[in-house]
Amino acid sequence: NKQDTHEEATDAGTFETERARTPSPGWLHIPSSRLPLEDRLKMLGTWNARSLISGRKQEELYKVISNNNLKIVCLQETRCDLRVVMLPMWQIVSGGRVFNKAGTTEIGTAIWVHNSVNVTRQSYDDSGLITGVEVLFEGESFWMISIYVPKRGVDETLRRLLTFLLTNRIDKYILGGDFNMVLNHTLDSRNQVDRGAESDRLNLWTAQQNLIDIYRYLRGDQREFTTEKSRVDYLWTGNELISHIKNISFQETTGSDHKLVQIKLTTRRPNLGPSRWIAQPSSWREDEDCLLSLHTVVAEAGDGPWAETKSKLLDVLRSRKKKKFNAIDLFSKKEIYQEVPGKYMFNKTFFSGEKTIDRIRTTNRTLEEPVEILDHFHREYTTIFRTRMVDERELGDGLTYLRRKLPDDEYEKLDEVITEDETRIAIKMLAKQKTPGSDGLPAEFYKDFAEQIISKLTTAFNHYFQIGELPGNVTEGLTSFIFKGGNKEDPKSWRPITLCTTEYKIIATILGNRLKRSIGEVCSANQFSSIPGRSRIEAIQQMMGAFEEDIGLLCVDQSKAFDIVHRGVLLQIMRRLGYPPNLRRWINVIYEGASTKLTINRFTSRPIRLWSGLRQGCPLSPLLYIIYAELMISIFRSRTQTAPFHGVISYHFMDDAVLLTRSREDQERCREMLDQYSRMTGSIINQDKTKLICRTSQDGPYLREPTGRILGAYLGEEPESIWDRLLLQVRDQRSKMNLYQFSVLGRVRAWNSYGYPILAAGLHYTELPHRANQKIRTEMRCWIEARGSGRPALDDLIIPRSQGGLGMMSVDMRRGTTRINQGLAALDNPEDATWHFLQVYARARGLHSFTECLYRAGKEGRGPGVAGEIVSCFNKIATLEPGVTDLELFSFSSVRRWGHRLVAQIGVSSIQEMRRWVQDHTYQDDANHFYRRRRTIQKFEETMRTRNTPRRSLVIWRREVGGSTPMEKYNVQTSCSPIPYLERRSLDGLEEVQSGIPTLWKMCSMRPRSQTGPRPVRLSREKCLVDNSRN
Repeated sequence: NKQDTHEEATDAGTFETERARTPSPGWLHIPSSRLPLEDRLKMLGTWNARSLISGRKQEELYKVISNNNLKIVCLQETRCDLRVVMLPMWQIVSGGRVFNKAGTTEIGTAIWVHNSVNVTRQSYDDSGLITGVEVLFEGESFWMISIYVPKRGVDETLRRLLTFLLTNRIDKYILGGDFNMVLNHTLDSRNQVDRGAESDRLNLWTAQQNLIDIYRYLRGDQREFTTEKSRVDYLWTGNELISHIKNISFQETTGSDHKLVQIKLTTRRPNLGPSRWIAQPSSWREDEDCLLSLHTVVAEAGDGPWAETKSKLLDVLRSRKKKKFNAIDLFSKKEIYQEVPGKYMFNKTFFSGEKTIDRIRTTNRTLEEPVEILDHFHREYTTIFRTRMVDERELGDGLTYLRRKLPDDEYEKLDEVITEDETRIAIKMLAKQKTPGSDGLPAEFYKDFAEQIISKLTTAFNHYFQIGELPGNVTEGLTSFIFKGGNKEDPKSWRPITLCTTEYKIIATILGNRLKRSIGEVCSANQFSSIPGRSRIEAIQQMMGAFEEDIGLLCVDQSKAFDIVHRGVLLQIMRRLGYPPNLRRWINVIYEGASTKLTINRFTSRPIRLWSGLRQGCPLSPLLYIIYAELMISIFRSRTQTAPFHGVISYHFMDDAVLLTRSREDQERCREMLDQYSRMTGSIINQDKTKLICRTSQDGPYLREPTGRILGAYLGEEPESIWDRLLLQVRDQRSKMNLYQFSVLGRVRAWNSYGYPILAAGLHYTELPHRANQKIRTEMRCWIEARGSGRPALDDLIIPRSQGGLGMMSVDMRRGTTRINQGLAALDNPEDATWHFLQVYARARGLHSFTECLYRAGKEGRGPGVAGEIVSCFNKIATLEPGVTDLELFSFSSVRRWGHRLVAQIGVSSIQEMRRWVQDHTYQDDANHFYRRRRTIQKFEETMRTRNTPRRSLVIWRREVGGSTPMEKYNVQTSCSPIPYLERRSLDGLEEVQSGIPTLWKMCSMRPRSQTGPRPVRLSREKCLVDNSRN
């Protein structure tokens, strides 16, 4: 497709093509590597390329791939690192990726994979003779392995291959490569030469592994050779995959004396529906004519209705033809290839799961056709979204348990009409790069044209409220399905997510902002979701405290909690809580006549009327559900006879409910209350899947487990075991990241985005043992290890970028700041969950106050558990005098205030002076290390400027010129600037994350060089850990 920007020549009757600008990657169809393999995979092959160092041999490889329509090619004797040697432009033209061991190898193997193939993992042997990738086929995964067996290294290579299979736990695979031997000297050799012992060992090994020679399986006793005299290139597989292979053939090549061995797999290509139209932001951002047309439509509309203006805007956008990736010249392709990773790799869809439903299993049969799958989901969700009967009498009795009321001042604010300021704020809160609803208008459109359309939108919203319903094109949604884990063929393993129109999201955001102001006063204290000031971490800490005291945690399992919410019951609960009529009317307006269409594999079903349920994907749904769940909380609070734990008998986080039980009678009573709640609201409680997590047996009707996972936290396991579980999740993210080639800076950003958050979440409820911390540091090194270069020093990467590092997030440093935060929160609020850990810690050590814990910790060492780490961290930031019991100076509300007070004590007023103070109070060797590194880098920069030569590796320069620096090879292309002079910035007005927490923690954890450091912190207000009344 060519560029449609032509100008007609005035004299000659020809057309002159304008120079096309490089379009934004938003226009491009980036080949997704997350699609199932059966969508496009047809031909697989293995080829001994005999060295791919030269450009001519690479061109031959491209011809082999394109002429034979190959999707995966196993390569042998590459003799180079193909990921480095092959230019990115060649990878664009070939449309694939190369997987191989980094660095130059004596022989080497590699695997080329087309971009359309879903690669989930890769691995290789240290020798470079074995390379493997894991792909998906027919919904199941298998490995493609490339191997080269040297003539005199059969036994060693086979041992390496067996180790490779066991290490990666590979059971289904296709093994292809050059084995340099014949299996049958009669059929596989032209001269019928018997290789003797080597062939026998290979035959014995393949028999032990239950491998099948694909050629012999399909061709019988035929004689064909991959080289001039013999067949030494083989493809093997097991019984699991042999039935999928229908053909094998040998193809002559000009680039090697080995033939290409290729196989054809029978594939089932799902019939995908047509793609729906979505407006791209680059339509008006890069096309001035389109932008002018949109402004003209808005100006001509004047005060006309918003529906007509929106219709005209959509017509303008649909009339513009989409630019295609194939229309761009090769040079622009290279630019876009380099631009795409920076813009699109590090978003939430980078590691997203599969969205294609290939087949589902019903009670009677297996459905594979998209139309049949769509009809099955349509029937199921038509039943789910119907109105359910409720027991009105029991519901009336249950509503009397609701005793909380909305404050009077909030009542009037919730009863007002929508204003333009609320609309403006809602548009600013819209998230970018979100898939729009049925109308195709994304949030970027409303953000770019906000000032022109705000008044029209506000008028339209208030008009919708007056007529009592939204237009059909606004309230209609598209429901797609996301795999949530388990068996992919089970329909219950797919979570429905509704794609709402952006206009609907603006209305929902306005109503949500109103509800957030008073939601904390209406909902109970044991609801921890979507309420400002409450978090999942707080709920986990409280549940861990109950679990430590042998209290049972009954985890309630609700089926389709959002989809079967009875909206009539919801409105009754809101009326009982004191919400004004106009707000309740808005709930009716946005759901009156609401419908949705199911979309599976791009096919769209008939509309389904939403008689019940809340949309998953609507900004208002979480707030409405926690209001709806208030009925369950009030029933448990009013009717239970279980002794509460710190005043709480249940914990709630959205649709997750955890009840406390102490005996069999408590479990029976909980079962009765859950049945009663189900009759009141029509909710479905899976009593069989509801489980009890408890250390001691209570002999109740529910299945007891000594350990379990609640809200992502592991209860009842050893700390090191918990960290091993978290590290498994981190390694899974790293294996996906390794499918792409990043710089060290890109790997650091990937760690900060995907690896670090998983581990940082575990710090809030689990102590970090020394051994686990070493494993984390090892994992961090694996994330940043760059291909083809040395391993950067981890401590230097943790340094902020302003000081010459790369700003890699440190779990150990985060542990220290987290413990200080927890300790300060416990001091400010004795009801905090952390205070319980401190009480248990004090009792275990025979102490009576936090002051005594702090004083003893410095002499007796850190105690066990989270509380021990809190005490240890406090001991590092203060020197306590014996007999002093004043704790007033520790009464800070945040680390930011703590940092301000500490700064005031040492007499500095900027971050620059604070860092100087840190340097002056470190060991002399550390200070010399810092200044020596800075001088070396400055000398390096000066030398490069005077010589007027291109940049080289700093490590190579050290060898030639001299000097000493801890900087490693990641500075080859100077992806980060050298250490600059610190900018003087005032500490006033900084946010908490900018208040120098890492610097403070580093400063507090260093021992002073002399006794002239800061004076000891005196403590002034005693807070006893042991309550005398309870004792």
